[in-house]
Amino acid sequence: MTLAQIDRAISVAGSYTSSVSRDQYTQPPFEAHCSTQLTQTGKNYGRTLGLVPAGYRMSVLEEIACLIQQERWLKANGRDPRKVLNDPLFRNFIQYDSRLREWTHIFLRAPNGHENFEGYVERDGQGREYCRADYGIGDEVVAEGVLVPKSWGEKIVEWNEALRIPAAVSDGNEPQHTSHFYFWPEEKEVAVGLMGHQYYGGRGRCLDISVSFGRSLSTSGGAFRLFEGSLDEVPFPIVNNEIAVKASK
Repeated sequence: MTLAQIDRAISVAGSYTSSVSRDQYTQPPFEAHCSTQLTQTGKNYGRTLGLVPAGYRMSVLEEIACLIQQERWLKANGRDPRKVLNDPLFRNFIQYDSRLREWTHIFLRAPNGHENFEGYVERDGQGREYCRADYGIGDEVVAEGVLVPKSWGEKIVEWNEALRIPAAVSDGNEPQHTSHFYFWPEEKEVAVGLMGHQYYGGRGRCLDISVSFGRSLSTSGGAFRLFEGSLDEVPFPIVNNEIAVKASK
């Protein structure tokens, strides 16, 4: 296995207030240095983690921070936000024959020891469904009761910019979308990964946020992005208010 070289800097910061729950999150700013290319391992999360050299780590979804920033700039300048997918950072996913799945340090866990996420379901004013999930980095839960949209391939139309995960999805046309969300709520804990997929009848290949299986799954496309520094050096997002998680009736 040949490690990809560190050749990219990403600035990360963001805040988000949920329009559904009013929960508030803030990501303290930091700069991350990473490889543009992925390193393929063909292994599960744990075995992939064992291949990361000392003094380095995997992603905490800094790529999504970059995606959000570039989408915003392109829209503000009257350009197609899908052009962000031309960034070399996403090349491994967008090339037609890619089957790579990037492992990250992010995971979602069902709250309060539940066996799945279905016990905590809420709806917004448009009838869209959300589950509550505990959001973790590495092995530590850093935000409890986060609203996660129920979705199996819907288009992402809003981001939680502090946690860098989808905040709202749509099954409409959304011609300027760049990303889709796959979330399997029947598991107890799921890994958050990045993939690419060809969507026929749409606008071509898109980025996928995949939250559909656990860290133990072995896949030939398993890969990671190399980042400088240990996970202990990453400033965790801050939850700005107390979140009361209540099971659905």
